[in-house]
Amino acid sequence: MYWLWTVCFNLSFRGNGLDRKETDPFDPGNDPGHGRQSAAREGKARSLYESDAELRATGFTMATTKVNTRAEIVRKGAQLIHAQGYKATGIQQILDAVGIPKGSFYFYFKSKDDFGCAVIDYFSLSIGEIFTGHLRDAGMTPFERLNKLLDYYESAFKKSGATLGCPIGNLSLELADANEELRKRLQAAVEGFITQIEFFLKEAKKSGQLPSGLNTADTASLIFHGLEGAILHMKVVKSVKPIRTFRRYLNAYLAGNKNMEVL
Repeated sequence: MYWLWTVCFNLSFRGNGLDRKETDPFDPGNDPGHGRQSAAREGKARSLYESDAELRATGFTMATTKVNTRAEIVRKGAQLIHAQGYKATGIQQILDAVGIPKGSFYFYFKSKDDFGCAVIDYFSLSIGEIFTGHLRDAGMTPFERLNKLLDYYESAFKKSGATLGCPIGNLSLELADANEELRKRLQAAVEGFITQIEFFLKEAKKSGQLPSGLNTADTASLIFHGLEGAILHMKVVKSVKPIRTFRRYLNAYLAGNKNMEVL
């Protein structure tokens, strides 16, 4: 659930642009035409998570008075990876975006995969903060919290042109079979999101919106898997319609369980 799950998912991508020079020979951004398209995608990545109002609404900010170089490498790298993928993003491209020499990268990270773990942790924390801001809002009923979260993601994906998707979902498809350490980080991220959803379901049980016999663990997994699938389909059809369809059936499913003793 950000897919969440992207939109996915509010990653606090700030700045007026990347102002990078494509110097990495293995970076597809060396093609000027690709560079223009990439810049457009990066702009969408920023717009997904840039709104101060949205950030305040989720209780999540990354404001700081002093730039931490390692954190800036991770932040800029996460922005690029969300826009164009992990393998398509070269180290030099990231460093050009930050404005530091290549040697600085290896001062903070042993390898690109070590950096990849940090990016996954960054996405996990950022999306987790979005979940917390919505699903733990005591001023709303549990069902209202869920729909507020889904409203947020549907709106964010619509603004992006339904192109970015969930960063954790994207990386899972790209890396789960390629690197065991990255796979474990992705697994931990997914489990964390499912735990957040299960918390909401437990609250719904306490409030009487769901039956006491509901299997919250299985239902949380069902919700997460369904949403991730809808986000993947969204990217293919370039429309938020799959998310709306998922929401409609999810709400009907949960409402139908109100009068059931056991799921």
